[in-house]
Amino acid sequence: MSALKKIVLIGASTRTGPTGNLGTYVLKALTSSPDFDVTVISRKSSESTFDLSLKVIKISDDYPEDELVQAFTGQDAVVLTTGHSLGGKEFGIVDAAIKAGVKRFIPSEFGSNSQNKGAVQMFPMMAPKAKLVDYLRSKESSGLTWTSIATGIFFDLGLVSGFMGYNIAARTATIWDSGDVRFSTTVRPTVAAAVAKVLAHPSETANKYLYISSFEVSMNEILQSLEKATGGKWDVTHVNSDDQVKEGREALSKGEFMKAGKLVLAASFKPGLGGNFVRDETLANELIGLPKGDLDTAVAEVLKAVP
Repeated sequence: MSALKKIVLIGASTRTGPTGNLGTYVLKALTSSPDFDVTVISRKSSESTFDLSLKVIKISDDYPEDELVQAFTGQDAVVLTTGHSLGGKEFGIVDAAIKAGVKRFIPSEFGSNSQNKGAVQMFPMMAPKAKLVDYLRSKESSGLTWTSIATGIFFDLGLVSGFMGYNIAARTATIWDSGDVRFSTTVRPTVAAAVAKVLAHPSETANKYLYISSFEVSMNEILQSLEKATGGKWDVTHVNSDDQVKEGREALSKGEFMKAGKLVLAASFKPGLGGNFVRDETLANELIGLPKGDLDTAVAEVLKAVP
């Protein structure tokens, strides 16, 4: 397959800081490389501002096909980093990419393993991601290739935000069950690097669902790294994973999506849901030349970013 040079990014962001969007990191990774010519698609209502040297195309908020086709024409690849479902508009974006003759589509998969049926049943909000992958597979005969990238929980964001159960300020940790189950997780700069690596290896990554990670780690190993970095013991509370799942499902039924995030954790922390890519799947780091990371280094970077 010929090189993928002209890249459209939907979901780019200029939000920086410890809780910055993935789109910020992907934009930086792509624009930092001389191999890519990047165009950002931004909604007309968006207040995001970008460097004047960057090509930005404003489109209507409902992503109309004619505007997308016009924006995609002449482009080699479309990358989505929207981070959530677009209410079905993702399928229209795929159709527009096909009509425009785009060669590669990277959906906003980034996260848990949507190809594991148990994980999708655990957290039904992952279902649109799985459906989009199925749709991309059904369109392979059109000439559009695709690559989805599963990353596990964003380690740096999950740690600094407290999402994973570690409160850095209070030095407390909530550990599920024994805390010994190992799962795959990735820091956001590495997720962004994976996107660039996929685009740089078009033949090897065509029509594939890839699993990448910074490292495989347990909750106890994270705790040990935090205690070593902060120079003291943390207060630890152990919780039952089945109880956490029950609470997450109750929250989801009430539309309390933040509390339902426990189901995302369950997809990583509970065995049998494809959360350990080395054990359950085939890790693609080597395929695309993506280095593995180091837990202590990642923890140090997070602590450095905390006020």
